[in-house]
Amino acid sequence: MLPLDRGHIAQLLVSLCGIWLMASPAVLDYGDPIAVSDRVVGPLLVTAGGVAVWEVVRRVRFAALPLAAWLLIAPWILGAPADATISNMAAGLAAGLLCLVRGNPSGAFGGGWTALWTTPSPYEDNTIDRKKEEDSR
Repeated sequence: MLPLDRGHIAQLLVSLCGIWLMASPAVLDYGDPIAVSDRVVGPLLVTAGGVAVWEVVRRVRFAALPLAAWLLIAPWILGAPADATISNMAAGLAAGLLCLVRGNPSGAFGGGWTALWTTPSPYEDNTIDRKKEEDSR
């Protein structure tokens, strides 16, 4: 099992916010159109949080920012009841703040695009270059 750092935990909590959004229309008994919004944004938050748990794609966590912003303004645009407004505001604020939490990287992963021109290829034969350098000394 991988050791969990604060980034892992934060992204798992973003996923829990998404699960709450999917369940909240039934739990709090409110209907359309805010229920449809919650059932669309909820799975997207679960996906963004679940994918961002892995360090290689940790930046996917920023996909939750526009979703959180929508959750903060949707109750007024869609005319939601008070319980749906509180639920969406809490989930949006939590997801928005949690997606900003950085994890502690445990290592480098490939070096990004710059690795294409800065790292020697494992298929290159560098022994000739090393012999030239040794001979020139």
